[in-house]
Amino acid sequence: MSAESISDFLAEAKDLDDEGFVEAYPYPFLVREATKGHVPVSGERSTARLTRSALATVGDGFGLDEGVTIHRVYPRREDAETVRIGRDEDECDVVISDGSVSKVHAELSLDYDEASDSKTFQLTDLGSANGTFLNGDRLEPNTPLEVSDMDSIRLGPVIKLQFFTSDAFFQFLSMYRRIKKP
Repeated sequence: MSAESISDFLAEAKDLDDEGFVEAYPYPFLVREATKGHVPVSGERSTARLTRSALATVGDGFGLDEGVTIHRVYPRREDAETVRIGRDEDECDVVISDGSVSKVHAELSLDYDEASDSKTFQLTDLGSANGTFLNGDRLEPNTPLEVSDMDSIRLGPVIKLQFFTSDAFFQFLSMYRRIKKP
C-alpha cells in the first residue's frame, strides 16, 4: 500500500477515542515527514546507489508543504507473517517509490509471547543496496532488530520514517492535531 496524507487519515479517524482507534487500527504505522531529496525511479531493476555528492541535496524538510504521509503496516499477502517494505508494488506491502529504495528493501515482523501477552516488532534489512538504519545504526542484512515506538527508520540516505504502534500513533495524532496550523 502506498502512502496516504495524514490530513486524509485524520478526517477518517476524527471521531474515534483511544479505544475505538486501537480497535479500528490495530496495526502499526510508519510516518514519513517530507524531505528535501528524492531519487527518481529509473527502471524497475536497479536501485540507485548514491554517492556523497548526490547526498548534498538530501536533508530534513520539516515543514515543507508536501507535509506528513503515513503508511499502514499490515500484510496484503494472504498468510504473510511479515510486512515487506520497498519499491516493488507486487512484492511489498508498504510501497515507497524512490530510486534509493530497493525493490524489496526491508521487512517488519511481529513476535508475540502468549505467556506474557506481549508483542515486539522486529525490523530486518533484506540485503538492500543503500542499507536500512534503526535510530542511526545500520542494520546487518538478514539480522532482525527490535523496533519500538517512535524509533527512527531510514531506508538508505533519503527515506526517513518513524515507527508507531497503534496506541502511540493515536497519541501522536492527538499532539499533531494540537500543533498543526489551520
